[in-house]
Amino acid sequence: SGNYLFVSNFLEYRTNLTKNADLLALNLHTNIEHLHLLSKHANVWDGPISLSLYVKGGRGSDDIDYASIWLRCNRKLFRMLNVHLVISMKAYQASITNHHNAHSVK
Repeated sequence: SGNYLFVSNFLEYRTNLTKNADLLALNLHTNIEHLHLLSKHANVWDGPISLSLYVKGGRGSDDIDYASIWLRCNRKLFRMLNVHLVISMKAYQASITNHHNAHSVK
């Protein structure tokens, strides 16, 4: 429970082959540990996929970087994919603080 930050359409992929994209979409949600399972859904579903990716913990920015790279490397699996981020506010604030502290000059 708590407050969350929602980033809509963090990543979007669309091929020219996408037909009837507005009719029906597969809506999924997962966390970074299970992101690899998305490829199994893409193998059996050739329509649009909307994915909400839950990011938690103090390594939130690392998880977002990993997800971005994984999704880019596997984008050919998807005809149409929209990825939305759901980030706990605590994780977001911790990642901002850690990022700022890592780059501060002493």
